[in-house]
Amino acid sequence: AEGGTWIIDRQQKMGFKAINSSGKGIKISGEVLDSKQKKVSEFHSNEKGMGSFIMTPQANESYTAVISNLNDVPKINLPKPALSGVTLKIDNKFKSDSLKISILSDIPLPEIVVLGRSRGVPCFATSVRAGTTKKFVSIAKNVFPTGVGQIILMDAGGKILNQRNLFLNHQDQLKISLNSN
Repeated sequence: AEGGTWIIDRQQKMGFKAINSSGKGIKISGEVLDSKQKKVSEFHSNEKGMGSFIMTPQANESYTAVISNLNDVPKINLPKPALSGVTLKIDNKFKSDSLKISILSDIPLPEIVVLGRSRGVPCFATSVRAGTTKKFVSIAKNVFPTGVGQIILMDAGGKILNQRNLFLNHQDQLKISLNSN
């Protein structure tokens, strides 16, 4: 689920990667069905097998993914949604100069730390006071170098509650051209 726990009664994005027996990504499409075989969502991957779908899981319900474009693939049972948990959503819009971080919890959180890091090096940190159930943070993208970064939620003891990876491209890669006569 997007940023951690798949929680009942909350619309969330579920990401997936489809691979063949050789470990190569493959393009798939299909539907998500509930226990009554009712379609609740559909999905499509890209050529490398990566995709996502959006749905709101319900209490006391189970879900399966049915792949429609491949033969001999069984239904895939999706994880059982939890009654409560913490979700972490990151909006990394291409033209925006900042990241929008959304932290949502069904129960009041203990004091937590939101840490941004890249290549193992901290880029920013902020705290969220105890008792919070919703927190929205905006962070300038330029605190991260180009590459893969992480946003991590930790409790006061350093235990990771949730984390998300993201990619930032500041268009500052080395460009080399070679001319010969």
